[in-house]
Amino acid sequence: MGLTGVLAERIEAPAVSPANGWARSVPARAARAILQALTLVPMVRVLCHPLRVEGKRKVRALNGPVVFAANHASHADTVAILAALPRRVRARTAPAAAEDYFFRGRLRGVGAQMAIGAFPFPRHGSEGLRRAGSLLAAGWNVLLFPEGTRSCDGSMRSFRPGVGLLASSGATIVPVALAGTQDILPKHRRLPRRRPVALVFGEPVRVEPGTPAIAAAAIVERRVRRLYTAARLLRPATRPSIAERAEELAASRAALWIAFGWAVAEALWWPIVPDVPVILLSAAVPKRFLPLAAAATAGSLAGGAVAYGAGAAGAGGFLLAHAPLVTPRMVEHARATIAAHGAGPLFAQPWSGVPYKVFAYQAAPAGCAFVPFVVVSALGRGHRILLAGAFFAAVWSVPRRRWLRATRLAYVPFALAFSVVFGMGLGRVVAAWS
Repeated sequence: MGLTGVLAERIEAPAVSPANGWARSVPARAARAILQALTLVPMVRVLCHPLRVEGKRKVRALNGPVVFAANHASHADTVAILAALPRRVRARTAPAAAEDYFFRGRLRGVGAQMAIGAFPFPRHGSEGLRRAGSLLAAGWNVLLFPEGTRSCDGSMRSFRPGVGLLASSGATIVPVALAGTQDILPKHRRLPRRRPVALVFGEPVRVEPGTPAIAAAAIVERRVRRLYTAARLLRPATRPSIAERAEELAASRAALWIAFGWAVAEALWWPIVPDVPVILLSAAVPKRFLPLAAAATAGSLAGGAVAYGAGAAGAGGFLLAHAPLVTPRMVEHARATIAAHGAGPLFAQPWSGVPYKVFAYQAAPAGCAFVPFVVVSALGRGHRILLAGAFFAAVWSVPRRRWLRATRLAYVPFALAFSVVFGMGLGRVVAAWS
């Protein structure tokens, strides 16, 4: 007696078979295969990243229809399992979908059948098992979540006896465990996020015919629980986003050394002002703008002092001739203003568009004393770096307190846009002094 017949004897419910419906027709299967190859598999690769799959060879070796029984923590579970299956097996697999949710409206039901080949599975009663039996008898694999609903925290619930009834009626059960999908799309969340996932396929389970359904379900549950423990251990570590890495860097001591070293390099040769790292790191962690600005100002003064000494030794002209984005007109302007006004022009230097190094290398030859040079440099460089850091810290601090997730998503576009705008502005400044 086939599986459908055994179930018919053990379940008193009218048989409603989805095996020959339009979703199992050849045109629908061909369209679904293309749709899944173009959308479902790439989407899973993006969201489940990195994705580690174990036991795929066991699935390739399967003969005949099976029931995939998996733990359930997210709507992402179904697509993750389907994407992990070999193409041949995926094409013949029908996931059970809650009838009161995925088939609540006609359009939603058609979409679920077209996209993943789902069939309606009532949460109560025995009709869902009859439908699953009909599919198995017709040669289709069935994907079930025996817990009956999604877990809120990723932990497993007890399995319902339905999967045990299928097993004791002759169905082969393949246990499947997932770890990490609850972080991608947890219950009550609408938008998914990218997280690492581990998925493990176990050895097929066959129980003695006539085994009580509860006992058979307990056997399957124990297998899935063991696999779930393994999946949690195999799950790759969460990779922080670029925004999270920027936050970690901004909060570290290394950020202060970066700001300091960047400013030293800019005062000697590097063409990009130290305001840039201060702004980007202050946007990542607004409360760090003050120490970052202080470190950048100290670096500018240290680099300026070295440049002052190089200029006093007669090397300033050679170094300026080989500095990037320094034009002869900048050099002439700095030399003339320092000769006429001493250290005073250094206060307005940050707003003039002329690099600090151009003033620093020519300060000693133009007759500017070292102490006034350092004092006015501190005031000039310090106030602009401080204002830049404070402005962007203020802009980002309020949204971060209320919408941390959104600001993290916006950080990379902001950094790219800021870099583009800064580059365009720098090009115009250099062109104006050419």
